[in-house]
Order: sequence, then structure tokens, then C-alpha cells
Amino acid sequence: VTSSKRVESADRATRSAPGPHTAIVAIKVLAPGFYASQDIRTPVRIAIMVLVITQLFNLVLVPLFAHAGLTLAISLGALVNASALLWGLIRRGRYRPSPGWTVFLCQVVAACALLSVFLMWAASQPQWVGPQIRDLQRLAVLALVLLGSALIYFGALWAAGLKLRAFVRR
Repeated sequence: VTSSKRVESADRATRSAPGPHTAIVAIKVLAPGFYASQDIRTPVRIAIMVLVITQLFNLVLVPLFAHAGLTLAISLGALVNASALLWGLIRRGRYRPSPGWTVFLCQVVAACALLSVFLMWAASQPQWVGPQIRDLQRLAVLALVLLGSALIYFGALWAAGLKLRAFVRR
């Protein structure tokens, strides 16, 4: 496999993966769990550990995937950071998942996987970008991709048995 093919495939994978964004949001949600009990040292220690791990990821991934390796290293570092924060909160007894979270997590991960497959397919279509498509056509294709994304994601959640009305409490 040529270097440009590896970079292209890694670039495509990092653009479509929901994990990195989820991990960065999870860090913003989990870190205050430590701050609320006046524990600022643990998130800082975890951040320093993750900084070292991310640099090690860089050493391995950047030579293989160029700029996409940098993105992948940062994304993996964010996943390690979020996992360490969650593990720390659970270990200290500051967070205990409610019953049903495992099933809910599986439902959301399955829906995200289906959505990722659809978005990777949509991104690979030649008519999606390029000078041969006009602005109104591009807008129509974008609208169809957004509609398809919503139908696939929420349809998958519904098919998995998730009660969407439970999220619309007043």
C-alpha cells in the first residue's frame, strides 16, 4: 500500500469517526466530577499522563499517516483521557451508572456505527464534491444526506427499542 493511500484512508477514517468528538465532550462532562469534590490534582495528573501517551501515539502514527496520524493521535489521546476520568470517578464511588446504561450505550453505539457507514459512503460519492456539481445541486445533495442521516440514526435507535419520547420530558 502506498503512502498516499494510507494517508487517504486514515484521513477518511478520522473525518467520519464519532469517537473523538464524543471523547472531547466526555472530558468536559467528567472533569467537573472531580472539581466538585475539590479534587483538582487527579484530572491534572491524568492530563499529563495523556499528554505523554499522545506524544507516543504521534511518534508511531505520524510517520505512517502524515497529518491524519496527528489527528488520530489526538483523538486516541482524548479517548484515553475520557476513559481514565470515567474509571477514576467509578473507582472512587463518585459515579455509579444507573441500571439500563449498558443497553442504552449499545443502542447508541449501534446507531452511530450505522450512521458512520452511511456518511463514509456519502463522502465517497464522486458527485458530492468537485467543479462538475452546481451550488443548488450540492445544496440538494447535502439536504438529502442530512435527511438520510437523521432517518438512519433515529430509525436505528427506534429499531433497537429505544423510547425516543423518554427524552422529551416536560
